[in-house]
Amino acid sequence: MTIESDFLELMTQTCTVEPFSANNEYAEPSFGSAVPYSCRTVHKTSLVRTIENKEITSIAQTWIYGSPGISPKDRITLPDGTQPKILRVDRFPDENGNHHDKVWT
Repeated sequence: MTIESDFLELMTQTCTVEPFSANNEYAEPSFGSAVPYSCRTVHKTSLVRTIENKEITSIAQTWIYGSPGISPKDRITLPDGTQPKILRVDRFPDENGNHHDKVWT
């Protein structure tokens, strides 16, 4: 087995991400179509620093294979059906470019 296949074996769940589209005249966000991704979600409480440089409690971390370029403005639906706010997204590269994203919610 290679490291790649070992990593993919961990991605036994599916989440969906709806990309942020725009805000309407009432400042409510609208989103594009939901896209499914292989992932692994771990529900673990930890402190995380957001893109606004605020320290906040994260309730779950989701590793998404393929580094789809998720933004904190997007909407994520975790494997359990919840849609928590995206607090931060970390990207992890390998020798070929971005490999996977870690989404803090």
